Amino acid sequence: MGTIQSPLLAKLASALPLYVDLDETLLCIDPLCESLMAALKHHWGLVLLLPFWRLRGRAHRKRRLTSAASLDLTALPDSRDLLIWLMGKHHRGRTLVPATGRDLRLAEVVADHRGIFDQVLASDGCQDLTGEGKARRFELEFEPAGFDYAGGSRADIPIWVLAHKSSARKSMGIAA
Repeated sequence: MGTIQSPLLAKLASALPLYVDLDETLLCIDPLCESLMAALKHHWGLVLLLPFWRLRGRAHRKRRLTSAASLDLTALPDSRDLLIWLMGKHHRGRTLVPATGRDLRLAEVVADHRGIFDQVLASDGCQDLTGEGKARRFELEFEPAGFDYAGGSRADIPIWVLAHKSSARKSMGIAA
């Protein structure tokens, strides 16, 4: 496949499972914003339901937005460099898992379309898998054996602390 060209990719070259965030890491956009815009474009009345969905929690709101949006999830733009690198790791047998706060339905479509992931971790309509919640789940399930993590949000800082190797996008102005 060639050599690793990016510092982000070089830092994550290991045999441990690699968990990859979707928002602005594997994908170049935030799928929640895209889902919101697509849902409101076709069902503008949903704007009245958003506060009620939020009362039931972030995971519920994400589930409802994903269900209401008529969005081609296979067409969401991805980070080509990262995807190509991940494909090489997949072909060499590395365990790859998207781990995202986005709704499980969205994450499964995105993961299935790329065809390189072993499982999917995502918010499920009840549990929100972001920030501290994601860190707690990783700590309980994965930390003793170790894992690597790639994420592009300040909310990922608790996960970077637990990860064997971690990396963030340089555009965030932060480093793990």
